[in-house]
Order: sequence, then C-alpha cells, then structure tokens
Amino acid sequence: MRKVILFLILPVLVSACSRDTGPADIYDPYEQTNRELYNFNMSIEKNGLRPGVKAYNTVMPRSYTSSFVEFFSNLEEPVTLLNNLLQADFSGALATTTRFAVNSTLGFFGLFDVAEDMGLPRNRKRFGHTFGVWGIGSGPYLVPPLYRPISTRELVGKGFDMALDPLSYTVFYGMSFAESAAMTVGDVFTYYADNVELVEQLEQASVDPYATLKSLYYQSTYNKVQESRLIDSDRPKEKVEALKKSGKKIKSVPKSYDVEMDFDDE
Repeated sequence: MRKVILFLILPVLVSACSRDTGPADIYDPYEQTNRELYNFNMSIEKNGLRPGVKAYNTVMPRSYTSSFVEFFSNLEEPVTLLNNLLQADFSGALATTTRFAVNSTLGFFGLFDVAEDMGLPRNRKRFGHTFGVWGIGSGPYLVPPLYRPISTRELVGKGFDMALDPLSYTVFYGMSFAESAAMTVGDVFTYYADNVELVEQLEQASVDPYATLKSLYYQSTYNKVQESRLIDSDRPKEKVEALKKSGKKIKSVPKSYDVEMDFDDE
C-alpha cells in the first residue's frame, strides 16, 4: 500500500499550510466518507487480514518476525538521518548514524537491534514530522482504502519518504517487480502482526473506534512534532528526554491526550 504515488496531492498541502495549535484541532471535513472507508477497511481487516495474522503469529517464532521488522527498519534509518538534519537535530543525526553503522555490522545487516542495547533507541523521523516542525498544518484527516488513517501533511510526506526508501529502488538492482512487491507486503504484514492485539483492544474499549483512532493519531503526530520543536528550542534535549522517561507529557501537549500510540509503520 505504501508504494502508491502520492505526489499528485501536493497542491492539497499548499491549501492546508496553517500552523497546528494542538491535537484537539482535528480537521475532518470528509468525515462521512472517511467513516465509510474506515468501516470498509475494518471489514477487510476482520474477515481477511486478522485471521491470517493470528495464524502467522501462532506458527511463526517471535524472534523471526522481530528480526524481519528490524531489518526493514534499519534500511529506513537514512530517512531518519535526513529528517534529523532538516529539523536541526544534530545530536539526533549523530545517534541515527551510529545506530545505522552498529546495526548494519554488529547487528548482521539490521536483523538485530544491537544499538538499542547500547543505549541508542530508534527515533523514527519522517518528512510529515519535519513539515510539522516547519510550521505546516496537518490539513484534512484522511482514511485511504486499505491503509491506516493519515493527515494530508503526512500523506505528502510519505511521497518524499518513498523517494528515499531503498526498497523503492530494488527493482533497478536485479529484483523483479513481483519480488519487490512481495517484500513490501511482507514488511506491512509483519508490522500489522506486531500490532493486531492493540487493534482489538481499541475496538473493545471504545464506543466509537473511528473517533478514538482519529484522536490517538493526532495525539501521536502532534507529540512528535512538539518534541522535535522543543529539542531545537531553549529547552535542552536532556530535559526533554528526562520528561519522556518520567512518563510525564510535554507541557505543551493537552492533558486530555494521555495515551501514546505510535503510527510509524514504515
């Protein structure tokens, strides 16, 4: 799904270039259509994807699936590095470079996250986050067919992410289109396999899963943007990290959004 051409909607971003004031300001002008697509996606997920994922999780060793995810995540570290630089987070850029070097060597081409054990946790940064740090607004909330919820800003950012994704170029290095597509599907499938229980919990605990997922999505993206802004402001990065480790939310994030959910799937 993530290999869809996204640059065609770049003009939409221009009309959405207003500064975000908080995750409570959710712009959902296409809610009726979004809800219909959400119900369609969940029907496919429940009746098709979820049974297969549960069977996969039952027969496939956890260590294998984790290594599969780590391998693809390691390939995307250069994208994080570039966004660190674009956000002027130079200490983050150094940490990302070190992570990539360590995991590509000691971690056997990224199959194992050795850097995490060395005190260098992964901190994904994508162009959608960078645009937010630059002050570009989220734009309309969207629910694409057969994909997760996403803002217009992040959807455009995905186009730039894809342009730098090594998997986008595998077809030019001896791999057929079918093989490249299979790797992409495997990447997305494995990510979902790691999060299927969270999806079920969301459904069971929420009266309106659509509204809950929308709020969690905006909370996640807003928090990432605010943390990046604080690192590049008068608040030292060490203080930001201390706040995160203490379990407290960054002061600028509304208290009504206390549950964290990571929507970085690539």
